[in-house]
Amino acid sequence: MILPPEDAALFYRAWWPLLAWVNDQRQIVPSFSPDRPISIATAHPVRLALWADDRLREQFLVERGSALASAERELIASWKHRVGGHFVVFKHLRSHSIFMNNNVFGVVGIYSPLAELVRTVPAYVDAFLLPFGDRIITDGILTSPGVQLSFGAGMRRIFEKQYAEARDQAQIRTSLRPTPGRRAVTSRAPTRKQPARPRQSTILGAWRITDTELWDRDALDLVEEAFVRFGAEQLGELAMIALRADLDYRLGTNDGKPSVEFSFEGDDDGDPCSGRGSATLGDDDVLRGRLYIHRGDDSAFEARRKTAARPKSRRHKRGGG
Repeated sequence: MILPPEDAALFYRAWWPLLAWVNDQRQIVPSFSPDRPISIATAHPVRLALWADDRLREQFLVERGSALASAERELIASWKHRVGGHFVVFKHLRSHSIFMNNNVFGVVGIYSPLAELVRTVPAYVDAFLLPFGDRIITDGILTSPGVQLSFGAGMRRIFEKQYAEARDQAQIRTSLRPTPGRRAVTSRAPTRKQPARPRQSTILGAWRITDTELWDRDALDLVEEAFVRFGAEQLGELAMIALRADLDYRLGTNDGKPSVEFSFEGDDDGDPCSGRGSATLGDDDVLRGRLYIHRGDDSAFEARRKTAARPKSRRHKRGGG
């Protein structure tokens, strides 16, 4: 689950000089030597600047590439095929750790196994995955995206299904090398003919929660119009009564109809609140499902597609600086 020592040393012979040069260009933190390790706290803001502007990596190769060995130049050049963003670290295997977004990746550690960095799985992280020859590594830093979700049984089943499908169809990506004629990162196209899947856009967007078993319309709209929104990158929002939460979801099918399962975490009139839910889109374009509030109520609900822009939300203030 880690690189051989000589490969790990190669990574850092390329990585430290690149970060030091980027910092010299942008003056992000006090200058540091490219010949010795730096702390994560020092490296983190510099690597964010690097990955935000790929021209920095390219310019480094132009200006300093001749001072590097060919293996280091080739490694840095390959990082144009990196993949960054939000991932679920699903499980740790003997050969690699499983990172998932819309794709499933097998990722190895550099000097330390990733199981030592992410001890409890599944876990939600921000990361940059880098090619290292025919393997995938991170850039050495994993961070929390700010809101750490707790995954219930429903979400774990969704993750397991995505992983099992990728495994069974040989779609777990263990390399970021681009395939000739294809982009470096592709959707999980099936290797054999599959039944037609519903368009994901049938559920994406904002939905007005109109009816529930437990609460009438006045209660639902106590703070703002009750709604659930399924946005980009499998993230969204939920608001009803005095509850306001961030949402993580996965799309699927239920008896051939578009469906969604989700978990949420936020606050209810200032108190921490979390839960889960699921829903299926009917032929009448009504989303019907059930919400479960952790250690609280559960209720069936119906939601109808919002045609107008959602009113500006009024988020509850969270504690902390």
